[in-house]
Amino acid sequence: MPDLTIAVPETAPLHVGLVSLADGARAIVITDRESHGIAVDIDRQLVMRQRAIVAAFEPAKKNAHATHKAVCDLEKKALAPVEAARAGLTPRIAEYEAEARRKAEAESNRLAAIARAAEEERQIEEAIAAEAEGDTQAAEAILDEPVNAPAVTVAPAVAKAEGQVDRRTYRAEITDPVEFISWLATQPAGMHSRAADACLPLLNARAREQREAMRIPGVRVVVETSRSFRA
Repeated sequence: MPDLTIAVPETAPLHVGLVSLADGARAIVITDRESHGIAVDIDRQLVMRQRAIVAAFEPAKKNAHATHKAVCDLEKKALAPVEAARAGLTPRIAEYEAEARRKAEAESNRLAAIARAAEEERQIEEAIAAEAEGDTQAAEAILDEPVNAPAVTVAPAVAKAEGQVDRRTYRAEITDPVEFISWLATQPAGMHSRAADACLPLLNARAREQREAMRIPGVRVVVETSRSFRA
């Protein structure tokens, strides 16, 4: 390991006579050529003192810079195997999580469809019963009612490590440029003038606002999870 010691110079020798010099600088009243010459000479001495102090600290600053670089190099070397291991692991974690979310969404949709079908069947049976009792108006009203099936949400099969904190960010990805441009054409003129490169920032903002609820033809919501761990 390199020597990381930094020798800082003593400031007392650098300040010998400085008090009287500083007092002179504060007290001098410049009224004529002679007093102006005295003031200029005091300023010269202050500049010389300033240069001497900077020069005295120059080796320490150079050593500090070298020490900082050495520490950063050691840190980089120490982090290398950790970063390499994560580089191989995190894409596989992300791939599994994406697939788990896809399966959970598909199962949620399947169960929601079953629930909706059951609710529709219930309404039909109620309408049939009302019509059988001769209440045609009630039967029609029942059939006109919106189908209010219960929401079904299936959680993805993912684990959570101790201290894990997941933060989800949202961005937009254009999956079908033709569909997207067709949608863009229906928007106010202000959207047209800010198209091209400006489109994705606008879509990303909408994705962050609407999240999974965003629905734009030719665009999908991309969910990216960043992870940290508490001690």
